[in-house]
Amino acid sequence: MTKLNDGIDLYVEYLRSGVAKEINLKFIRNLQNKIVIENVGGSAYRTLSRVLNKLEISDKFIWFNTTEDPFFHGIGKYNTTPKGDKAFYDYSVDATVTAKKADGTKIFPVINTMHYDEKLKDLPTGTVVLITDPDHDRLTVTQTEDISVVEDLEKAGIDYLKLTDEKVLTVFTANQAFLMIMDFWAKQLKNQNLWGNHPRFIIKTTASALSWDEWAKNNDVKVINVPVGFK
Repeated sequence: MTKLNDGIDLYVEYLRSGVAKEINLKFIRNLQNKIVIENVGGSAYRTLSRVLNKLEISDKFIWFNTTEDPFFHGIGKYNTTPKGDKAFYDYSVDATVTAKKADGTKIFPVINTMHYDEKLKDLPTGTVVLITDPDHDRLTVTQTEDISVVEDLEKAGIDYLKLTDEKVLTVFTANQAFLMIMDFWAKQLKNQNLWGNHPRFIIKTTASALSWDEWAKNNDVKVINVPVGFK
């Protein structure tokens, strides 16, 4: 692995053949606001930071939690249960997990342990925060917004939590986040006149959201639904 630079060079070569084309990297290099990577557990930093450096975009990112920690920096960990009993309680490190206070108010217990009211207060409104999980196979997309857009967020069905009297943090579901990524990628392929090179199709499970089928229909993409579910 030392001779292969831990596979970094090979992986960067693979990325450059797909999503890391110059047309996409240019968007990142031209960003005014830096992107925050919430590196839960610190596990991704040693590898991903080198990948971003090879792609010459590392200066566009800010890292939270770069040190590897088997307790995941205390993220999602509480000393009381949801019922208020004194005991260790772990909400996992899934930033999209929600719970309710006694008065019925929705909260994000995992994000609340990330202390974003302090960490993000000096970063500009519109800052994107990409939250990983410890083994780096889950991505949560969030973004700070001015509190004046709350009504629009509620109409669009986008969850949020209040950070300050002026700022909220939007929290996109996995479906919302990956639909945005898919739509962006489709537009990029169309801009490069590559979209029509071969038929496009999606294979998804019947348990997945109908929004994928709706997106596919609007983009002339075939959909194959298979009976493999979460059980």
